[in-house]
Amino acid sequence: MHVEGIDPDHITFTNILSACDHAGLVNEGLELFVDIVSRYHIRPSMEHYVFTVDLLSRCGNLDDIVALILAMPYETDENILGLMLAACLDHSKIELAEYLSKHLRKPKPYNRGSCVAPSNGLGEVSTVRESIKEKGFRKNSECSWIQIGEELHVFVTGDGSHPNTEDIYGTLALLGMQMHY
Repeated sequence: MHVEGIDPDHITFTNILSACDHAGLVNEGLELFVDIVSRYHIRPSMEHYVFTVDLLSRCGNLDDIVALILAMPYETDENILGLMLAACLDHSKIELAEYLSKHLRKPKPYNRGSCVAPSNGLGEVSTVRESIKEKGFRKNSECSWIQIGEELHVFVTGDGSHPNTEDIYGTLALLGMQMHY
């Protein structure tokens, strides 16, 4: 982008941080977060903070996570607390995990994710899942899209209406088998 003279925006940084997070490029992602403010003078969005907390959790540096959360100009939400909880469990900080779990038990209406996170790490799966079912929480559909030429293809979880659904699932099954070898 620099070579082409194009200035990245907050969406560009969201995508790059997401890529760093999913690829496990911790140092690169953390450097980018710092650059967002210091080099590009962009106010980080909540999504930028979510990816950065996730990157920090991979290092197990809970002190840096807490410092970042306290410095955020946003109110801490369930995503951030859930990531912090996962980091605590991954790094055996059980007391802090239990404390965060109590805060995550008070979800906002229809926020299924904030109920599930503590259930996975603290052995309360059946109780929490039953509570979710009783309250009528439903999993949000996921959506992906890809543009090929001028045509935009949209894929929604559980939707089989795309004309090439069988071919797509067949290809995915083949890729899945090859990944195991």
